[in-house]
Amino acid sequence: MEDIVIDGECFVAIEQTPSSAAVRMQCDMAHPVSPHLVTLADAFIADEQPRAYQNLLEATPALTDVDAEEPSTLHIQTHHIAKQLDQNAKTVISSRHLERPSHANSKHHAATSNITDPVFEELTIEHLLLCADAEQDTSIATVFDDVGDEAPETAKLALDEEQETAELTLDDLLDDIAIAEELADLPKSAAHKRAARPTRAKRTLPIGWGKVLASFIGLSFGIVLPLQAMTTFSRTDTAKADVVDRGMSGIGALSRAVQSASVQDFRQATAEFDRAAHVFGLANDELRAMNAQLLGIADVLPNTRKEVQAARHLLKAGEASARAASTLTNGLSTVANRSGEHATDAISLLDVFVENALPDFTIAYDHLSAVPQQAIPYEHRETLQEATARSSQLLQAMNTFHESAGAIKTFLGHQQTQRYLILFQNNTELRPTGGFWGSFAEVDLLNGELQSMRVPGGGTYEMQGQLQAFVHAPEPLRLVGARWEFQDANWFPDFPTSAQKAMWFYEQSGGPTVDGVIAINATWVSELIAATGPIELAEQGKIIDSENFLFETQKHVELEYDKEANRPKAIIGDMASVLIDRLSSAEGEDFLKIAELLSEGLSDQDIQIYHRDPNIQSAIQKLGWDGSVLGNAGDYFMLVHTNIAGGKTDGVIDDDVELVSRMRDDGRIENTARITRTHHGLKSSLFSGTNNVSFTRIFVPRGSELMSVEGAVPPNPSLFESDASLSNDPLLSRVESATTDPQTGAFTAESFGKTSFGDWMQTEPGTSSTLTFTYLLPQAILEEPRDTALSRFAGFVGVPPSTRHSLLVQKQSGVEFRKTAYTFIPNESLRPVWSSEETLTQFTLDQNTDGYFGLILESM
Repeated sequence: MEDIVIDGECFVAIEQTPSSAAVRMQCDMAHPVSPHLVTLADAFIADEQPRAYQNLLEATPALTDVDAEEPSTLHIQTHHIAKQLDQNAKTVISSRHLERPSHANSKHHAATSNITDPVFEELTIEHLLLCADAEQDTSIATVFDDVGDEAPETAKLALDEEQETAELTLDDLLDDIAIAEELADLPKSAAHKRAARPTRAKRTLPIGWGKVLASFIGLSFGIVLPLQAMTTFSRTDTAKADVVDRGMSGIGALSRAVQSASVQDFRQATAEFDRAAHVFGLANDELRAMNAQLLGIADVLPNTRKEVQAARHLLKAGEASARAASTLTNGLSTVANRSGEHATDAISLLDVFVENALPDFTIAYDHLSAVPQQAIPYEHRETLQEATARSSQLLQAMNTFHESAGAIKTFLGHQQTQRYLILFQNNTELRPTGGFWGSFAEVDLLNGELQSMRVPGGGTYEMQGQLQAFVHAPEPLRLVGARWEFQDANWFPDFPTSAQKAMWFYEQSGGPTVDGVIAINATWVSELIAATGPIELAEQGKIIDSENFLFETQKHVELEYDKEANRPKAIIGDMASVLIDRLSSAEGEDFLKIAELLSEGLSDQDIQIYHRDPNIQSAIQKLGWDGSVLGNAGDYFMLVHTNIAGGKTDGVIDDDVELVSRMRDDGRIENTARITRTHHGLKSSLFSGTNNVSFTRIFVPRGSELMSVEGAVPPNPSLFESDASLSNDPLLSRVESATTDPQTGAFTAESFGKTSFGDWMQTEPGTSSTLTFTYLLPQAILEEPRDTALSRFAGFVGVPPSTRHSLLVQKQSGVEFRKTAYTFIPNESLRPVWSSEETLTQFTLDQNTDGYFGLILESM
C-alpha cells in the first residue's frame, strides 16, 4: 500500500472542527482511513456515541493492514488519530455505560494483531481498544489476563520485569503525553482531564529532573511534523521516514525512562536514557546523511531551511538531554544503593554526577533555544517553549547545586558539629515569617546526622523566666505584653533578621550560641507525616496523621497535658524524635520521596534557613531558601499579617487582595490595595471560632506616600501595655524606623529597602472585613531616554518611545489561602503593547509562590 501521510493540517482542522467537511477538505481521501474519519466525525457531531465507537473499531483494520516494511509511519498516524480526533473517542471507548461488542464478535478483535511496532514496542491503538473491551480502569495486569495472547509480547515482558507499572490504568495508556505529564507531576490541560477519573497518590520523581524530560517527550510531534512537512524531501520518503522513526523511537525510550525513574528503578531508567541518546544520535546522523545535494538546497531555500534547522536542533537536544538524564539517574542509583554512608558524603558523590551532566544539559538548552519557532507547527510551539523554559530552570538549578554543594555540606556539619535552633511555626496563627513560635528544638548535626536534640517541654515560653534582656516590644505587639520576648521575635518579615533576633533572645536567656536557625511551618509537618506515615504516641494514647496533626497537637498542648508535670509541648518533642529518625534513616524510594518534599518545602518557603557564616548564608540565599525580603527595580508589594491575640484562626480565613495601579497624567502611579478577609470558622469551634485580630502591613517601594486608609478597626487603646523601665531594642531601632502617620493614624516604617504601612483588621467568625490603603509610588513612569545611539536611531526610523513598568508580588510564608488580582490603568497618553501575562494589563496570583508582572507601553 502506498504510504499516504495524513499531515498536521488535517488533524488540526479535524480537532478544531470535527466534521466530515473538514475531513474531506483537509485530508487526502485516498487514504484508507479517511472514509472512516468522515463517518466518525459525523457521529461525533450527532453525539451518537455507539455509532462513533463502532466506526473507530472499523477504522482499526485499515490502520493495521499495512506492509511490514512501513509500520512506523502508520503507527504515527494511528497515534495522531488517538490524540487529535479521539479526545471525544476516548470518552466513547472508556464509558462504562456503552454497549461494547463482545470479544468474539468485535471486528477489530479479528483484525491482524501481530503488528508490534519495532520502534515504540508499546501497545497500539488496536490493543488499547481490546483493553477497553476487557474492562475499563483496571490494572494492566488484569487486562493482560483478560486479553491473553492479544497483548504484544514486549508489553507483557515489560510487565513481568517491572511489576510497579501494574498501578497504571488503561486511561493512562490512552495518551503517551498524558502519561509523561502525570509521571512528572505537570499541570494537565483541560483536554487531559477526566471528570470521573479516580484520585491517585502522587508519584514522586527525583527532584525536578523528570519534569523537563517529560517536556521533551511532549515535543514528539514537534520533532516529527517538521520533517513530514519538508516539501524539499518529498522524493526522499524512505530517508525521511528513517529519521522520523528514529526520533519517535528516542521519544519512546525517554517516556519509558521517565516511567522507570518514577518508580525509582534507576537501573532501567539509565538503560532507557542511554538508548534514547543513542537513537537520537542515529537520527541526527541519518539526517546529515540524506542526499547531500538536496540537503544543500534545503539549507538555503527559505521554506525549508528552518525546518531542517529545527529537526537538527530537536534531535541534538533529545540526544544531549538523554545523556544528561542517564548520568543523573546513574548518580541517584549510586547514592540510593550506598546505605550507611553519611549524608554529606552522599552530597559529594551526587555533585560529581551533577558536574558531569552539566555540559550535556547546557547543550540541550542551547539547541532547544536555537529551534526556529516558525518551523514548528503552531499547535506544538507552546510545548517547545515550555520545554525550553524547563530546560533553562533545570540548568540553573544544577549550576546552583554544584556551586553550593560545599556550603550545604558545611551547613549539615561536614566534619564539624553545627548547632541549630529549629523553630516550629504554627501558621494557623500567622506571624511575619510564617507563624507563631510556640515550640522549638536545639539540635546538633555532624556529617548530616543528628547527634543530639533538646525540645523544652514548656516551649518558647520556658525561656521567659531566664531572659535577662528588658527591651520594648514593637508597638503593635504591646497588645500582649510591653516586654519583647523570645516567642515574639519574628516581628520582621525578612527571615534572616527575625532569625538573628531569635538567636539574640536565646543567648540572653542562657542558651548556648547557635550556628543558625531553621523555621518549619506546621502545615509542612502535616505533609511530612502524610509522606512517611502516621505517628503512634503510646504515652498520650494518640495516633497522629496528616489530617488530625494540627487539631490533636493543639488540643493536647492547650487542654490535655499533664498539669503537674507542666510540660505541654513535650508532645512536640515526641513527634519530632520519630520524624527526625525517619528522615535520617530513609533509603531508596523513601529517601527520594522525602527529598522531593524537602525541596518543595524550601522552594515554597515552608522551610526557611539562616546561618551566621556569611559564605554559607550567601549559598542559602542563592538557593532561595533564606526567606529574605526581595528587591525589585519597579513596583513591589508584600502583604504581611501578624495575628496578635487572634487565636488559631488564620487556617480558616481567605485573603482576597485587589491591587490597582492608576497612572496619572504626570506619570506618577497611584496604587490602591484593597484587602478583604473572610472568616469561615464557626463560633462553636474549639480553636478557630474566635475573633481574628491582625496587624496588617503592606511593604511597598521605599519613599511611597500614604494617601488614605479605610476600614481599620484598632483594638481599644486601654488593652495595650507599657513599661517605662524598658529600653529600646538596638536591632529594632536600627532596622525599622517606625512612626505614626499624622493624617491617617496608620503605622509607617522604613525597613529592608521598603516603606511599610500598617493598621488593624478584626474579623469575627462568619464575617468579612476590608482594609484599603491608597498610596503614591515615589517615581514617575517616564519614556525611555533618547540619549543612546540605538534610541536615537529608533526615533529616526519612527519607532514610538516606550516606557516600562513591573511589579513583584512577594508571598508571606505560612499563608494558605490568598488570591491577588492586579490591574494596571494607563493614562490617556500611553497604550500597553506587551505584558508578561496573556492579558495586557491584568494578572491573578494564587499565592503559593511569588509573582512577577511586566508591562511595556508606547505613546499614543
